[in-house]
Amino acid sequence: MAIQGYSQSKRDNPTNFVLVSFDKDQNKIRQWYFNQHLNNELFLDHIEIGSGADGSNIYFAANLQGIKQGTELKTHDLLFFALNAYNFSTINTGVGSRPTIIKVSKEENYTFPEHQVSVLANLCGAYLSRYNEKDLTTEKTKEYILSVIKGQKKVYDDISKAVGLNKEALIAMAIPYTVWQERANQKFFGLLGAGFFP
Repeated sequence: MAIQGYSQSKRDNPTNFVLVSFDKDQNKIRQWYFNQHLNNELFLDHIEIGSGADGSNIYFAANLQGIKQGTELKTHDLLFFALNAYNFSTINTGVGSRPTIIKVSKEENYTFPEHQVSVLANLCGAYLSRYNEKDLTTEKTKEYILSVIKGQKKVYDDISKAVGLNKEALIAMAIPYTVWQERANQKFFGLLGAGFFP
């Protein structure tokens, strides 16, 4: 009975993968979605998989209005949307840790350094929670993202101050969005509790 239940669970809940690569013959980036039952090429601008996919999808559905499919956004704009969606994915229990970010292009596949990814994830978590709306406007957040991906480490001090973390914490880990929101709520509504932040 237990073996049958396990087999049925595997059929009902397949493990899904997405493969993204640059096709030199067609001179474009292509995407495939596959699991043990199917293999399809996708023609979407974004694909969410895993247990945080619903949170990411909600963010994209609410925030990509007016951006038409095929629109070419700059790298820092793409990162702004992607890292905000990542933060929304961490609302689900068990989703988190530092994401891996790879820029796929004709020239190369570039993996962003872990310290940059942590800074960007924390920056976007603080931005989304509205913890510091004065210093983390949409435009300022995008400026910070651009500075980080250009390798301007001196901007880490400004980001640390804006998000209220020391530089070590800023680069060491990607703090889940729920913690950023809890911190903002404590600030805005005077809520007491044993949160991650004082």
